[in-house]
Amino acid sequence: MQDYEDSRLKIEEGVKDLRVPKPGIYKTSDLAVTYTQGTVPIRVYQPSPSPDLPVVYHVHGGAWVGGSIDTHDNVCRSVSNLVPCVVVSVEYRRPPEYKFPIAVDDCYAVLTWLLQNPSQVSCDLRQLALMGDSAGGNLVAALCARLRDEGLGDTVSIQVLVNPALDLRRDSKTYQTYKKYVDWYLTDSESESKLVYASPLAASGFQGLPKAFVVTCENDELGTEGEEYCRLLRRDGVDASLYELKGMGHLGVFWAAAHPQVDEAGVQIGEELRRSFSQSQQGKIRAQN
Repeated sequence: MQDYEDSRLKIEEGVKDLRVPKPGIYKTSDLAVTYTQGTVPIRVYQPSPSPDLPVVYHVHGGAWVGGSIDTHDNVCRSVSNLVPCVVVSVEYRRPPEYKFPIAVDDCYAVLTWLLQNPSQVSCDLRQLALMGDSAGGNLVAALCARLRDEGLGDTVSIQVLVNPALDLRRDSKTYQTYKKYVDWYLTDSESESKLVYASPLAASGFQGLPKAFVVTCENDELGTEGEEYCRLLRRDGVDASLYELKGMGHLGVFWAAAHPQVDEAGVQIGEELRRSFSQSQQGKIRAQN
């Protein structure tokens, strides 16, 4: 077994070993989105038959090489029920078989497909959030930068990042702590890590990005990157708030499994999503009038 395959297995087994019961939910649907570079599976979670619910676009963590829509099934179910909202979870292709920027491209292709085909998912795309943990947080921040660059930044109500890895440059906490994973993800870690879609903190400016809610943990090596992202967003006029879990390290499989240890973070995220969706809806109603 290759080292990266062992990493994937450890994440899968880690989630299973927690033995957290699967939350019930009204409906899930497994679909696939095909674009020029390939086909990307997605899973859609619906907490009720209502056609007017907001939507959370979910990008799983797992150090880029691991994690899946299956490992993060519990957290998607929990968020869908808690808000309530439709959750669309994306199964991007992983390194080292598929190197950067394939994961970013896959996530962006599914997101733009969602924006262009609202009838395919029963939800209100006027209320859209992006959410990801760890490497998924990295990909969400990259998606937000790309949406802004493509003139689509205002389509997102809020970005929610949990323990995000936001800087892959060689002097960063992410690279120092997770070197082998970054090297699996990037073809050339020296040059590619300086690109904004790989290292969102490498951006020269943060104007025009969606508002952010960032969860960090007191004992997580990556916590300073989430703090810095919030600081830079605020500096450039973007609404950003930070919530720190005391006494906790990197959440990892605890977050994926929606373990009771992450309930505090889940409650805060649910409140922030509801608040953001409400503000977004009110703003759009005023604009129509």
